[in-house]
Formats: sequence, structure tokens, C-alpha cells
Amino acid sequence: MLVVISDLHFVDGTAGDHNVACDAFTILMEDVLPVAKDKGAKTLDFLFLGDIFDLIRTESWLEDDVPLAHRPWGDPDINAHPEQLGEPCLKVARAILDDIGVKAGEQLAVLRGEHASVKEAFEKLGKPVRRLYVPGNHDRLYLLDPAIRAKVDALLGLTALRPAELANEHVYRSPAHGVVARHGHEFDSWNFEGFGKGGAQYAFTPTDYLRVPIGDVITTELVVRLPREVKKRLEGVIPSINPAVIAGVYARLQNIENVRPVTAAIPWIWHQAGAIGRSASAPGGAVWQGNEKAQVIEAVKAAAAQISSEFMAIPFVERWIDQHDKWGIDEADKLQGLTGLLKLGLGLRELSGLLKTYDAFQRIADRHADPQQRAAFDEPDLAGNDCHYAVYGHTHEFEQTALRVDETGHEKLYLNSGTWRPRFFLADDRKSFVEWKEMTYLVFFTKDEDQGGIGGPQKGHSFHTWTGTMLKRKRH
Repeated sequence: MLVVISDLHFVDGTAGDHNVACDAFTILMEDVLPVAKDKGAKTLDFLFLGDIFDLIRTESWLEDDVPLAHRPWGDPDINAHPEQLGEPCLKVARAILDDIGVKAGEQLAVLRGEHASVKEAFEKLGKPVRRLYVPGNHDRLYLLDPAIRAKVDALLGLTALRPAELANEHVYRSPAHGVVARHGHEFDSWNFEGFGKGGAQYAFTPTDYLRVPIGDVITTELVVRLPREVKKRLEGVIPSINPAVIAGVYARLQNIENVRPVTAAIPWIWHQAGAIGRSASAPGGAVWQGNEKAQVIEAVKAAAAQISSEFMAIPFVERWIDQHDKWGIDEADKLQGLTGLLKLGLGLRELSGLLKTYDAFQRIADRHADPQQRAAFDEPDLAGNDCHYAVYGHTHEFEQTALRVDETGHEKLYLNSGTWRPRFFLADDRKSFVEWKEMTYLVFFTKDEDQGGIGGPQKGHSFHTWTGTMLKRKRH
């Protein structure tokens, strides 16, 4: 039996306390361990399909003692020799991972089967358990440093010897379960530098996975930095503002990391400014005093304009734009458009106009929606009779799509393993956002498992999926 989960994005907490509660993983084990027993599973494999540890969503890269030169994108030519990442940079990355290991210690203990809530259940299972891992784009540094690799392996309790299913570090293949799986960032032009090179969709090299994608820089230098910069402005330039208000604004803005689609983060910033402007009470539960409301709105606007300008001046970004700027609307143009929107100093009355501008931009950015699903249709391993299910993560969107039935009658499907993080969605009215929490896992069985009851008729490969959503609101 194979259990697939991805995109847990365990963080060190400096950019927001967004780790999934330990109880969620206990519930997962309470669900899947009895299934393994009831379905006659021979073994139990857990496949962690990337972005388990988030080494990018952290303020640690922005500390004063970590200059730009010591960040993963500090060398504008790093993608010409990605394996030569400097020791000062790796030292910071190791410290971030150490902090994640502490912050998410209980959750990781559950996944390893060592936590008190699940230890006895694993001992009684009486079946071999393996834990396997495919790194994603936010845990990319796993590929570049033996110390980080060893730490991640220990935190997840990975199988000591790499099994045959992971002969390729970036692709899991299991004919026994009918599955081919990858993180899926390979088909995201913002998060994989080997995307579509030379027109060959699957011509990936090991070096392609080492290169810094522009998405890493966006995440840290724009998304993570914005709340931090607003907080600094409110604490320094405006020292008289209520500390509870500052803390509330800071915590609210840190949710920008969970906005979907990612490009919606731009109107989300202005939406937050508008929500603050319309609110009778200040973030943090305090009462507005004097001109605090106007000061907060001005701090958000000024911080957004500042960080967008400084982002575009980063040598790596300048080099990336130069290398990706081609004829027509391309990724470089989209990036310039996004940062241009950030620089707009708008009042509350202009918010509706900005959202109209965003809609026009979004139609361009989303002309080729869901590239993972399109890529799954052409997944090479689905061409034969061994694999029937292409499983990707990365998008944070659970998906189950029928691709085709081949000439031998085999059904070919695409499944996405979703995420375990809360998400903010831009509503269809383009005026508001809605948050909910999600949790997804996929389970696949071999031909000798899930036979309709032990000793029943053999059904061949089978699978089931589980995705849950939780939305809670304060009572008024």
C-alpha cells in the first residue's frame, strides 16, 4: 500500500506560524493504518512528494547578518554553476532546517511513527514500513548540501537504502502500484529553470533541478519581506502606534504566503489595506486611536512600493529578466507587470480600478492554465502498461482527471496530492478573499491488495483519495 502526501511546507515560524497541527497527522495515521490492515497490504510506503520542508518561506534570509550575497540568489550567475553555492549560504540554510525540525518536531515524530499518539499502532501493524522522499522546489537545497540531506533524511525517517522506485531522485515509479509520481514543479515556468527548454517537455537534467527559479526570489524578497517591512515602518517611523495594532497587521499580512493563485497576492495586499480602512476595530482587537488607521494604510502602500523597486534591482532578477525576455508576452513581462502593480500608490477609492487591472493581467497570465494536467497527459511512463496514474503535487490543488483509456483498456489518470496548508482564494466578485484549510492524501494498492475482502476476487490496481476542507469563522 502506498500513501502519498505533499506540500506540507513545514516552516521555522519567522514568516508566520503556518505549520499544520500535530493532531492532523495523528488523524491521518488513524485513517491509513487500519486500511493497511483491512486491505491486506503487504507493505506500507509513505511517499513525501516534495515541499515538505520550506527553506524559502522564512525571514532568516532577510536578517541584517545575511547580506544579499549570502542568499541562494546572491550570485547573479549562480545558475551557470548551481553546485557551487557558497558555504555562508548553506550555513544559513542548515540553521533554518534545524529550526524547522524544532518547530515541527511533534508533527515529524508522527510521520516517523515515533510519537506517543501513533507509536503503539505502528508496532501492532506488523508490516514493513518505508518512507520515501522526492524533493520539491521549496526544499531544493536538499539537493545541494550533504548536511541538509542527512538532516532531512533523519527528520522524515527515510528508508536507509534508496529503493528501486526512486532510481531517479526526482521521479518515483512503482509498477506494483501503477504509479509514476513527481513533485510537478517541472511544468511551472516560475519555479523550475528547466521548464520547456528546447521544446522538449521531459528533457530534464539533474542540473536543471539545482538551478534557482525566480519563484524562490519572489517568495522571500517580495512575499516574506512585505509584512516584515510594514512592521519595521510601523515600529520605527511611527513609534506612537499601539503595539497590539502593529502585531495584528503583521500577522494578517503574513497570510500572503497562502494566497491562491499566487498572482492574486497583488490585489490581496490592497484588499487588506481596504479591509483595514473599512474596519471599525484595529487588527489585534485594539481600538483605533487618532490617525492610526491612515498610518497603517500608508505603511502598507509605501512598503509595497519600496520592496518592488528593490526587488527589480537585485542583480539575479535583472539577469533573469534579461535571459527570459523574448518576443510577445513572456514570464519576464509578467514579472515586470506584477511588480509594477505593487508600486501603485492607491487610495481606497481606486481599489476597484486596480482589481480591473489585475483581471486583465490575470487573463494573460492564465492563458495556459493547469500545465501540470497537460503535462500528465504526455507523461512518458503512462505510455506503457506498467503505470496508470500520474501523480503530481506542487499546485496545492487536489485534482483527479481522466486522461484516456489506451488500446489495451487501461485507464490513465492524473491525480494531484494537494496541500496541507490554509489557503486564501480570490472570490469571483474580484472584491474579496475567502480562507479555508485543506488536507489531502492519496492511497494506492497493488494487485494483491484491496481484493474486496481477503480471499475475494482480484480487482487489479486500485486507489482511493481523501481531501478535506475546513472553514471556521468567528462568532459575532
